Amino acid sequence: MGGGHEVVEAFASKAVLFGHGGDILVLRERGGFAYNSFFIDRRPHSSQRPNSVETIIVDTRDKANSAYVKWAIDHAEMIWLAGGRQSESMHNWNDTKLSKAVDAAIARGVVIGGTSSGMAILGGVVCAPGLRYRGTTSAEAIADPFNERIRIHDALFNIPRLENAILDMHVAQEDRIGRLITFVARAHEKTKPRRAMGIGLDEGTALFIDENGIGHFTANPPSTGAPATDAPPPPWYAAPRQGYILIHDGESRLATLANAKPLQYYNLGLRILKEGDTVDFNQPVRLTHRISVDGTKPEPITMK
Repeated sequence: MGGGHEVVEAFASKAVLFGHGGDILVLRERGGFAYNSFFIDRRPHSSQRPNSVETIIVDTRDKANSAYVKWAIDHAEMIWLAGGRQSESMHNWNDTKLSKAVDAAIARGVVIGGTSSGMAILGGVVCAPGLRYRGTTSAEAIADPFNERIRIHDALFNIPRLENAILDMHVAQEDRIGRLITFVARAHEKTKPRRAMGIGLDEGTALFIDENGIGHFTANPPSTGAPATDAPPPPWYAAPRQGYILIHDGESRLATLANAKPLQYYNLGLRILKEGDTVDFNQPVRLTHRISVDGTKPEPITMK
């Protein structure tokens, strides 16, 4: 999920374990326990009540290596990663009992998902700035793809079909399409010759990838969440509540990717997702557009 209001329909219609009395585990590195009431007292659907919900705040490596955290993961039917800061999750959870137990849970078929930074850390490539830094903006990323706020990491978790993917959230709300394109450029350098992929979600949207590799895109109605502005959006944000899949393929050309130099990246494949769309991740993604970045120009992003 891309942050903002949770997409209740994605839980109700896709995460069907709720109807089977599953045990839900919420992992987070900061925050509170609101998901307990969300999943039980305000459960997504009146007939879908989990057997239990537990939230564990794992804000140190000692906690991530604790026997109890491992036990809780081993006994969960669904794992939900709450939002926060992905830099803290990467620092505290990487290469711990927590990360290894989550990998084992994924291998046995547990449903796993996350929102905001909890989504970002599900990718096969993860961008997480250092603990001292905020996240980068699109303008900063395009101007210098190696700026101090862009740090590219190997996967925290091993999730099938996301091995070459880098994920971002709050895309339209925080104008992050340029930063996501930059992330894909950095991921391409890390994953080639395999083709890098970027997945971005607006707030109030969800992409659920089922056991057969089919992605189902769901969005809240536009009236839920932040109101629309009067200014006309750029064409890549033409409709509210979208998803974005970026693919480096045979037509893409990464011309300039260097420290302290503007990014020049042409003809990246783009699929814009709208409510009800499905994507087969077992096959080449069907594209709707081509998008390019030339950081030497006043208007660096173009789409066709």
